[in-house]
Amino acid sequence: MPEDLLNEIFDGQISGVSSNGAYAVGHNSDYDKGFIWTKATGQYALITGSTDDDCAAYAVSDDGTVVGTFKDSNKKMVPGYWKNGTWTALPMLDGVGFYVDNGAAVTVSPDGGTITGYINMMSYRDELQKEVEVSRPVVWVNGVIQDNLSGDALPDANLQQSGYWVWGASDDGSVIGGVADFTTGTRSPAVWVNGTMTRLYGKEDIDPTVSQDFFDGMVSGVSRNGRYAVGYFSQAGDYSDAFSFVYDTQSGTLEEITEWGALSAVLDDGTIFGMDMQFGNGVIRTADFEGMLKDYLVERGLDVSAEGIPALISASTADCSVMGGYFIEVYDFGPVSTPTLVVIE
Repeated sequence: MPEDLLNEIFDGQISGVSSNGAYAVGHNSDYDKGFIWTKATGQYALITGSTDDDCAAYAVSDDGTVVGTFKDSNKKMVPGYWKNGTWTALPMLDGVGFYVDNGAAVTVSPDGGTITGYINMMSYRDELQKEVEVSRPVVWVNGVIQDNLSGDALPDANLQQSGYWVWGASDDGSVIGGVADFTTGTRSPAVWVNGTMTRLYGKEDIDPTVSQDFFDGMVSGVSRNGRYAVGYFSQAGDYSDAFSFVYDTQSGTLEEITEWGALSAVLDDGTIFGMDMQFGNGVIRTADFEGMLKDYLVERGLDVSAEGIPALISASTADCSVMGGYFIEVYDFGPVSTPTLVVIE
């Protein structure tokens, strides 16, 4: 990546790779600068066209349509898509007792027609005597939001505390993965299959008069076909007991991986990516390999030892020929995550 662009997106990552491997997108650690890589030219470019050019890019379709969040003319960070140099806002519906203030588009199908993300609703809570921001997942198909909001209710549950938000989804939007809050602020990794939510861990809220262990977890990735969801959970909430999991949405089974603290992405065939939390090294498990990402790349004929520490893969093509995430580079002032794309010809 060019040095001048690295300066713009300091301490960032690549967050999305198109299914055909033709494009990749990412953002800086402040989530206000987005960029796109085009395989045909081998070039990176900042994504512009928003107010102050503030935006974050999370995913990209096969024709280069980028989805994410951008600063609109009202200086709100709203969900939208970027195409041919122009940002277009996705609709955010108001409802009874709240208004929608901001949000983000997080995933997009290969054809660009189905987008998932979340919207943040500002709701006045009498018991708190103040406005609070509550998130909920949404699906847009061809730019149209797919269900009407009614009060602050989802089809099968009431939003609690900070709500529910999405970090992964199948291409058709039928399987969504993310986080579901409880009233106390504890957070469960959750999936929604055709609108019905399942908390994978942390199924019941804690009683704060009995326990101060505010558990935490999330689903960080869903395979494009919707078969698998991956993430992490910590019962103690301080990550001392954190473990990774793979959830099979068809069988309902959960596989726990205690030696890996966090999983970041999963492919249709069950290939998983994550991080060894003890040493900060990227890990991968395929049908034929399980171990450090750097060793996997050597097996594929690519030596990245001079590029820093392969730390995390956030997105990949089905054949792992184009993978994006970040590597760690260590400077005198400390470690920095560098957006990194791995291309295997």
